[in-house]
Amino acid sequence: MSDFRRITQDRAVMGGKPCIRGQRVTVGMIVGQIGAGRSIDALLADYPDLAREDVLEALRYAAWRAEEREFDLLAGPSWDDELAEAVTRRAKTPSRDVAF
Repeated sequence: MSDFRRITQDRAVMGGKPCIRGQRVTVGMIVGQIGAGRSIDALLADYPDLAREDVLEALRYAAWRAEEREFDLLAGPSWDDELAEAVTRRAKTPSRDVAF
């Protein structure tokens, strides 16, 4: 993981979602608000405990997470779908290695 000093995760705070400095302000909320057209200044006015660097680091964190794994949405079933199908198929097949 990159060096994100302001992003914290704790199961006791917002169910473990990435938050800003242990507060109940999630990275997802910040990114969603910016994506909806709100300005950083408007966010800072609504959340006086936030600093500009908190918002910028939340955006950098979201960008970093988005780069972790890419999905080709047009490519049909994903590897996860194929794995789930194989596990289901295996569960329905009687085992031959059980001694009676």
